[in-house]
Amino acid sequence: MNRTTPGASVRQVIAGLIAVGGALAWSQPWVVGSDLWWHLASGREIWNRSGIPATDSFSFTFTGQEWLNHEWLWDAVFWRLYELHPDTIAWFNLGIVAVVFALMFAVTLRESRSVLAAGVALWTAAAAMHWYIDIRPHLVTLLLVNLFLLTRERDWAPWIWPPLVVVWVNLHGGFVFGVGMIGLFVLMRAVESAIRKERPVINRKEWISVALCILAMLANPWGYRILAYPLAYLDADSPFRSIIEWRPPRFSFDLTDFNGRFTLVTIFAALGAPLAARRSRYLLALVVVTFAMAFTSRRFIPLFAITAAPLAALFVAWVVDRSTARLPTIGRREFRLAVTGLAAIAAVFLWQDVKLGPRLLDRWTDSSRFPQGAVSYLKTLDRPLEVLNEYSWGGYLLLHAPRLEVFIDGRANTLYGDEIYDDYLRMQNGDPQTSRLARRYGADLVLTELRSPMASALLTGADAWTLLYEDTRARILVPPESPLLLSILPQPATVLAGQPELFLVQSDLASREGDLASAKELTRRALQLDPLILRGYGQLAWIAVQRGDRDALEQVIEQGIHAEPRAKSFFRRLQGIAYEDLGDLDRAVRAYRAAIPRGPFSEPDEMRAAVRRVEERLAESRRQAP
Repeated sequence: MNRTTPGASVRQVIAGLIAVGGALAWSQPWVVGSDLWWHLASGREIWNRSGIPATDSFSFTFTGQEWLNHEWLWDAVFWRLYELHPDTIAWFNLGIVAVVFALMFAVTLRESRSVLAAGVALWTAAAAMHWYIDIRPHLVTLLLVNLFLLTRERDWAPWIWPPLVVVWVNLHGGFVFGVGMIGLFVLMRAVESAIRKERPVINRKEWISVALCILAMLANPWGYRILAYPLAYLDADSPFRSIIEWRPPRFSFDLTDFNGRFTLVTIFAALGAPLAARRSRYLLALVVVTFAMAFTSRRFIPLFAITAAPLAALFVAWVVDRSTARLPTIGRREFRLAVTGLAAIAAVFLWQDVKLGPRLLDRWTDSSRFPQGAVSYLKTLDRPLEVLNEYSWGGYLLLHAPRLEVFIDGRANTLYGDEIYDDYLRMQNGDPQTSRLARRYGADLVLTELRSPMASALLTGADAWTLLYEDTRARILVPPESPLLLSILPQPATVLAGQPELFLVQSDLASREGDLASAKELTRRALQLDPLILRGYGQLAWIAVQRGDRDALEQVIEQGIHAEPRAKSFFRRLQGIAYEDLGDLDRAVRAYRAAIPRGPFSEPDEMRAAVRRVEERLAESRRQAP
């Protein structure tokens, strides 16, 4: 069914548009886009200096030390786009994702020669890739891998590989995989030709291209030393391997979970493997390599999904062929049109929980999780300061408060040593030595989450730090001997005047004092200014709990989901907490179950523990009931 014929081009284009359009519904994950900010800060530095910085100037822990920014070109391009308008980079990124999916459809269609199989394979792969499609340079690798797979057998292809690597090596560290992918292709072609002709066969053009690709890796500001970055990730003992995106996935059959979607792609690829072994052993070998990478570190799942999609398409096409042979009706034009219509309806349905506006960039990066109010306050201090910060906030500080120097940021082990990260984890977990470590590094202040163990550790003991600033998202702490305490400091209410964060702070204060009407009005004013500040819905939910108003609680939760549908897990968690406080344990259990996060960058154990805790309370209450 849907085999390509000379008259099928229009149908293929329509099917391709439906397939890509549906796949794009998986292009906006609900993840914290913490890396984007330091990339933009780097791009700004490149343009300001009219050159690529050779050393770090952003952190106080590694300032002046060599920093090999292997993604400098991406940084420079995206900073220019950001200068035009922040949302420009989000729309540009969406365009890149669209091209990635279009190329995937073209590759799977060529391998399977079935429009239906190509569409099914694309949607399966896109669902597995969903949580990884944030605004980062890694999309360059996904784009160029698809481009290579689509054009690899063209006569002119070897001549474009070296220029491709030259661009690749300055955009993303995936260039090492790219060169390996090209070399594997040429090697397997040579081996297969030698077996077929029973003598060695050397394609000079291809091997010369491979040699030029290896040399092309040197076409970057640091030459061969750029290889230090990808090789660093081979160190299994590095503490940076504990970062959640580097942890391995697991197999599951829950398709709402990233593990389940990874499993589905793996099964489809395995079923298509025998067919690939007869048609394209290279694709099979490539899938084996990328599966090993993905099974080791979940961050490689998108790469595996892309290379596995052709094998999945081969399997689906085989099923369609066998079905058509037994049921000729499947091959009729009317049936194909019906399938196309159903696919179009499904594509529209997939978009129901996705909003592109307003403020696409804020949605894509979940900007309300960053310390916007605290950063506004820090900028008014108007002096260089060394900040001991949350890891995921480092890049945000680099971009939005450039006079500050951070302790650590998302550049991870491309710059920072293992000791830095180990000490960061100790302080983050509220180690008894937190104050001593912070002083050892000479931090002028600490910027941390509101209820973090680090803040609790610093605010207790004989040498307790002083709370300088607090809002509903963050705290700023300084040591008791800080010179900042000797100067006249701005009042937070003055700095935050007119900002939604101030209304939330005032609402929280009013709520604690029992003035629920004022608290509700102040929170609504905050949400009018910024409907994407999700903490506001949390405060309205708490006000509803204090009033015992279940209808208001349900209304708040639905308002939040309407404003940001992708945050359902967050809102169901709020709902569960609220119903538990109200004593409605049945509804609390249901809400907590719905709140269990499914993505690869989240920790589901907390919500699962909440479900078990409330279930135990519910069972106990039922045993005690007369």
